[in-house]
Amino acid sequence: MKTTKFLLIDDTTLTRSVLRTILKDEGYAEIREAKDADSGFKMVEHFAPDVICLDIQMPGKSGLELLVELKVFCPGTPVLMITANSDRESIDASFQAGAAGYIVKPFSAAKVMDTINGVLEKMSGAASR
Repeated sequence: MKTTKFLLIDDTTLTRSVLRTILKDEGYAEIREAKDADSGFKMVEHFAPDVICLDIQMPGKSGLELLVELKVFCPGTPVLMITANSDRESIDASFQAGAAGYIVKPFSAAKVMDTINGVLEKMSGAASR
């Protein structure tokens, strides 16, 4: 079992379920979910995830607004944006706000894991310095 803790924040149950299945199939067991930005932030406070997967478009506070808050609260935690927005403006805004990666829906398990593995490699490289 892999020990990395994931938090999935997305208002779509199906997206969270698919991401959870991909992560479980890869051997990750500690996976929590939130359906909106506010419950996601509370979960970050209590669960202290190693990686956060965050949707951009959600009711209420957007994923980009939450990303800005997360980068203040837990600046070392990588946040992967997982969204249907493939426009350059959304991608640029996400990276400028501190996103560690960007995955466009619909996605494949391979794309998700390639992005996550790249982030985890950067984390382990930074930790060993």
